[in-house]
Amino acid sequence: MKKFKLNAEGFRQKFVQHQRTPEKSWKDFVYEVTNYFQGWINDLNITDFDGLKNLFITDQVKKRVPQEVRDHFVDVWGTIANPQDLADKLDGYECVRKTNRKPANLNPKVQQQGNVRSNTYSRDNGDHKVNQKPMRQEKGFPRSQYDRKDRPKFTCYSCGGEGHVKNFFRNL
Repeated sequence: MKKFKLNAEGFRQKFVQHQRTPEKSWKDFVYEVTNYFQGWINDLNITDFDGLKNLFITDQVKKRVPQEVRDHFVDVWGTIANPQDLADKLDGYECVRKTNRKPANLNPKVQQQGNVRSNTYSRDNGDHKVNQKPMRQEKGFPRSQYDRKDRPKFTCYSCGGEGHVKNFFRNL
């Protein structure tokens, strides 16, 4: 029976997302929301105002954490009720992420050397500085592989003639 009981995160989600259905009265809705809230704070052992305040602050911070970070803390995410504990965990995670990343290349010209066309010159002082523009990506078939002559002609499905379709067929 314990596996069907909601945990703190489940109660929180029910509390935040619960909506009144037209068949139920407002009293029923208040009763349900109150039970979800009670389940949430009881599961986290919150007994005083400071604990409740910390819970709401933590909940606000959790809403602004990227999904990648949430996934990292998936096992303890629902049990964190203190904003300082959450901040320490998030700062530690970011510190580790920064040290594991590859160092950024500080020279922007080296990063631009990929797909670049450089045949446009500036005309301001005649020193022929190269004005680099990224090459346009071709969409669809390259022109060399797909020539208009090789395309099939339009064939009318009504008369079988080439060059028109039924909508533009004069004899119909």
